[in-house]
Amino acid sequence: MQHTITIAPDRCYQHTIPISAASTAVLITADPADSANTWCSLLVDGVYYHLVMWKHSIGRPEISAALDQALADVRAAILALGTPPLLPADAYVIGALERLAETEAMAARAARAAKLPDDAKFFQRAANAYGRALCHFLAGVRPTRTPNGYILPSQRPGEAPHKLTFDGDWMCSCAAGESMHWAKALLIGLEVAADMQRDGDDDVPALPTRLAEEDAALLALLA
Repeated sequence: MQHTITIAPDRCYQHTIPISAASTAVLITADPADSANTWCSLLVDGVYYHLVMWKHSIGRPEISAALDQALADVRAAILALGTPPLLPADAYVIGALERLAETEAMAARAARAAKLPDDAKFFQRAANAYGRALCHFLAGVRPTRTPNGYILPSQRPGEAPHKLTFDGDWMCSCAAGESMHWAKALLIGLEVAADMQRDGDDDVPALPTRLAEEDAALLALLA
């Protein structure tokens, strides 16, 4: 499977470069046969991508820095294709989903008390989505990394999987789209869990938790 990355070390020369997990990239100074000039180029999988003429980089540290960054960007994109990020530990994911579900449920209760039905419906939908995400996570559902996002299996027989991509917000291929539903909620939970784990958040419940036990019991009834 191939991916593409756009490299633009300056406004004059821009390339969209196809890469795969097996790609290699180096920064070289070359004298191509089709040009009378010497170029600073990226060599990716045997293909030259000219970035700037060598004479224009002399004595210009900003150009050298841009070239180094272009190489680093390509190599980082190649590495990302071959090394999917590790998921946070289960305890953090469960803790994050529980926290998110309870926060949204509290907001829904407050909205109902304030006689704001639209707000109550919005928050309750989010609470339900996080609850379902927790239930599916406890059942062993895990996302699969793709070049553009994640795939989660549908929990309805015969339906296509949830394909989620990120462009300011998570967008799903299912009918829910950008709306809150369990697949989107699970990815948000994973993001929150990763932050909790990175920051050493100690407010992580021991397993099994109260909500985890309740959701496991509910899952058994629905099986």
